[in-house]
Amino acid sequence: MATVPRKTRLAELINESLQATDRDPLGADVIPNLFLPDVLDSLSITALVSHIEDEWDIVVEDEELSPEIFESLDALDAFVATKLDAS
Repeated sequence: MATVPRKTRLAELINESLQATDRDPLGADVIPNLFLPDVLDSLSITALVSHIEDEWDIVVEDEELSPEIFESLDALDAFVATKLDAS
């Protein structure tokens, strides 16, 4: 079975988080270019963090969360990469 690239999986998790909060999903081609704060509200961010923790078996502490992490897919991917390197 092929492994899905982390950025692709993050885009999928963003959509799952939006759907969990009754918001419309986005096209996969759109997410990499988004300024995520325009799309994610506090509920969808909470859902996204939970999905990330479950997906990669990491713990994200409240004090680690900052607006910069959610500025773009690249920023979110870099944060997850850092967490995975630390575990």
